[in-house]
Amino acid sequence: MIVKILPSAYQFAGIRYNEQKCQEGTATLMHSYGFEGLLMDPEKASAGEKKKYLEMHAGLNPRVKKKQFHAILSTRGKSHSLETLKAVAVHYMQQMGFEKSPYLIYGHSDTEHNHVHIVASRVDREGKKVNDSFEKKRSVEIIARILEKDLSLITDQTLREVLQCEFSTLAQFKLLLEEQGYRTRKKEPHLEIIKYGKLQHKLDLKRLEDRMRRFSPWPERKKQLREILHAHQGIPAPEITDALKKDNIQLVFHYGAGHELPYGYTIIDRPYKQVLKGSSVYSMRSLLGLQPQQEEKKSPVRMEGLFIAPGEEMEEGKKKEKNKKRKR
Repeated sequence: MIVKILPSAYQFAGIRYNEQKCQEGTATLMHSYGFEGLLMDPEKASAGEKKKYLEMHAGLNPRVKKKQFHAILSTRGKSHSLETLKAVAVHYMQQMGFEKSPYLIYGHSDTEHNHVHIVASRVDREGKKVNDSFEKKRSVEIIARILEKDLSLITDQTLREVLQCEFSTLAQFKLLLEEQGYRTRKKEPHLEIIKYGKLQHKLDLKRLEDRMRRFSPWPERKKQLREILHAHQGIPAPEITDALKKDNIQLVFHYGAGHELPYGYTIIDRPYKQVLKGSSVYSMRSLLGLQPQQEEKKSPVRMEGLFIAPGEEMEEGKKKEKNKKRKR
């Protein structure tokens, strides 16, 4: 996670930029602070109204010419969710000295890396200029301190988000955590959550397993997903994955070491906050347009109406031979 402070500006151009992104559907206003004087919900206020409010606020100290503070807090890929970045940004602004200044936090999804923009007034409500001495140096130190000392805050936020999802296996739960950069360790009676080589949290395994047993996917949604996947069948796995991003559906294909073809896949259905085994919705062979001989695992052998696992047909043959000998 890194933070970048953009050059100070005379006007609040950051508002115009972020509001434009909101109109395009690639950003959203996630948090507002210190806008009580606006007398309306900042989410409902226009870009001009937000900008005018910050200008009036900065006018409390006419000596401050460069009124706008604009910073970007970002993470590598999706290793931290926008909600987690927002929580970190709030702590960051408090520690940077903006606890008495109005600011806005916008979450952006227009790049492969999750990031938030912070736009604030450099003048606080008492008309004092927010200290900007060694600002960039302090900024880096504060983020490092938050990640070190307040990591439990981030972990708690991440777990709240992950536990809003439904899943039926421990592997699916671990997959959600791995997306956020965490790893897990099973140590009865707990599942330990680890990041940066340190234990961050413990979850009760029994409660987690009880929850997983209660999960029953909604049949109508499985039908919808089946239709969506059917519409994309026959194209390479990476292309299907990219195509479904617009529906906020993530496919995770699982590969064995040294194999080019996946042996299975998982569906992360974000709109319905659930994780499903891919084959329970749509056959992977049908989805990827694979011929039976292309599959990484051998298909079971059908014999007299029964499915016999590969290798077991030999045992079945031996049994029949023994029966023949007995009849003789």
